[in-house]
Amino acid sequence: KMSELQATCEFSIELAKFYNVDLFQRGFYQIRVDLQSGSRQSCKTEVTLPKSSNESSSHTTIPASIINGVAVSKTFQILYRNEEILLDDVIHYRVHTVVDSAKIQQTIDSTDFEIELSLWFSEDGFGMDQHESLQCVSTRNLKLHFVSSRGIHYSLPVLFGYFHLSAVSITIHGVLVSIHQPYLPSPKPGAKRGKQRNSMSNISTMETVLFGQGHLSVKYGTVRTRLAIAASIYKEVCLLLLQALEGLQRTVEHLGYLLPGCDKPSVTLVDVRSRLTRLTKALDNVDNEDDFLQKANSDISQLCAENILQWNKFLDTFTLVQPVRQHLAEIHHNHRLRRFAEGFFTMKNPRKSLLCCLDAKHHQHLTVSDAVRKSDYFQSLPNLEVYCKEIDGT
Repeated sequence: KMSELQATCEFSIELAKFYNVDLFQRGFYQIRVDLQSGSRQSCKTEVTLPKSSNESSSHTTIPASIINGVAVSKTFQILYRNEEILLDDVIHYRVHTVVDSAKIQQTIDSTDFEIELSLWFSEDGFGMDQHESLQCVSTRNLKLHFVSSRGIHYSLPVLFGYFHLSAVSITIHGVLVSIHQPYLPSPKPGAKRGKQRNSMSNISTMETVLFGQGHLSVKYGTVRTRLAIAASIYKEVCLLLLQALEGLQRTVEHLGYLLPGCDKPSVTLVDVRSRLTRLTKALDNVDNEDDFLQKANSDISQLCAENILQWNKFLDTFTLVQPVRQHLAEIHHNHRLRRFAEGFFTMKNPRKSLLCCLDAKHHQHLTVSDAVRKSDYFQSLPNLEVYCKEIDGT
């Protein structure tokens, strides 16, 4: 059994505006946001609320907060139809996941990140400070297609249920920032989840990841074999971190054109191939495990620091920037159009049906929609980068 590493992905979620299309009840509303990970590995999620926009609205009554690990938007009052409430709430998530050192990228990219957006309501303001009087009236689950090499940068409107006709515009940024020695225990088959959290005996170290379980006398063979295996793991970790850095830099370059001239960030794209070659060549002459471990730890820490620095600069530059939201929302809209842009369906009907008035056949629409939904074409449509079954119709 191979040892584990720990990957850290960070997400920034912006709630821009709330749109009251035709809410049935007047009163106080709030949006709750919960980022969940469907990983089978050990996972820990941290949530924080950085400083939000200073703009205040006469509709808002209670500022954003965190309740039992769930982020809560500003609480606002709805009085009339077609209202737009400025929220500008920003939520940061840091997700730590234990990954198999033999298939690091596969483990990260197969993690099912999901955002649960829920709309909460209270008819009056009594007990609002303790959030006791609110009830959940509608929920939407957004599944994220996260790829470690490019991250995720997306914006879309999320429409709530028919009986609570309203929407919130949400912008999502996410990147892989680090891969390092784990502090979360790796799961044991058949062990209860609660016991796993308290068990520290099965935590890997960078040495056991690279060279095997030394204290258990479980090594990977000769010194040369162990160094070759360690070099392979080291190269994959460095490659993933460099690809994540390049993906974030390309996003900065792409979105930078939307900013005024004086605010455009300057970025020098990392050359992944040449940087990786230099890193691996520096280890060619290392012939003992201690020196290899020291060099590997130093290089990986340096790459993680570069990713974190670039991510923090990205947040400082692009958080709550309206042109960026609009641009990403246009991309989402175009993806939705392309997804349904082409498809031809035929249905066979008896010749006598030509003499019938189709207006009287109200069930005809259900027949057509059912045929489309069950078609091979519809079933094979790729999901959007951020998709919701109820909204996207799949």
